[in-house]
Amino acid sequence: MFCVTLSIGHIFIFKFLEKWGPLNLSIVTDIRKILSIGLSLYLFNKGMSLIKGFSLCLGIIVIVLEVIEKWFYDHSNTNIHQHPQPQPQPQLQHQHAE
Repeated sequence: MFCVTLSIGHIFIFKFLEKWGPLNLSIVTDIRKILSIGLSLYLFNKGMSLIKGFSLCLGIIVIVLEVIEKWFYDHSNTNIHQHPQPQPQPQLQHQHAE
């Protein structure tokens, strides 16, 4: 069962990476990790030291800044990822001397 879920997870990661790119995959992975930590703290009534709380808040801030930067970057430079199309070269006609 573990191998099946692991394979499905890898397929999901590769498809996500192919469709949305590495930055979005990194953001989703970071969000999943922080939600997992927060849920674990809440469900299992675990204590949190000051440094752990600071680290968790810092992680959340970094993710929010990445999302804001990506949103503004994509909206301000809408054509930045489009590659220019190559222009067809005119065909030269050779004249044969007779």
